[in-house]
Amino acid sequence: MEKSASWRRYCPLEREFPSPIFSNKKLWGARRGEGILAGVINRRRICLMRPTNDLSRSLASFACDATVIAVVELSKKTWLVGGIVPGINRHPEKKIDPNEQALLRLLCRWHDEAGKAGHTVTRIAVALEAGRDGFWLARWLRTRGIEAHVIHPTSIPVSREHRRAKTDRLDIGLLKRAFLGWLRGEPGHCSMAAIPTLEEEDA
Repeated sequence: MEKSASWRRYCPLEREFPSPIFSNKKLWGARRGEGILAGVINRRRICLMRPTNDLSRSLASFACDATVIAVVELSKKTWLVGGIVPGINRHPEKKIDPNEQALLRLLCRWHDEAGKAGHTVTRIAVALEAGRDGFWLARWLRTRGIEAHVIHPTSIPVSREHRRAKTDRLDIGLLKRAFLGWLRGEPGHCSMAAIPTLEEEDA
């Protein structure tokens, strides 16, 4: 039975695979008297669905020319924000006051700069490293229509030659490269933490 168009849309990895299922129809060979049974293999469609809770890579399509990417390194005194802005050759980095409104203004400014460069931005994706600050900033951004993610620090591969103490923060360039690879759907760059609700985090 042919699947509907909507089913195909939600099952992009649909493929036809041979299945060891024999039909009930008996096909006799040339020597009918010996009762040779020739099994007929049917073909069935199976859907290889990725797990919905897979946070090791993004499952959404990524359009680099329509996405503003930002990573935030949080500290008590300042926040360091690194970005990748469509149409801007440089990768801007900006230190701001530790304030969510200042971050929102910076993201809006980068959105406008991409527009002036001839790119229509349809997505703003922000990532920050998990730490003592918890998940409040990610929740705050999401309520304002900005895609926010929290990176597991231990999920980012670091060269053995450049091992650092666990208390050292990952540099902004490494965070950007890991987040960009994650957005592209490439495995092995980093993993995201599931963002709990305020009640779940308090519990």
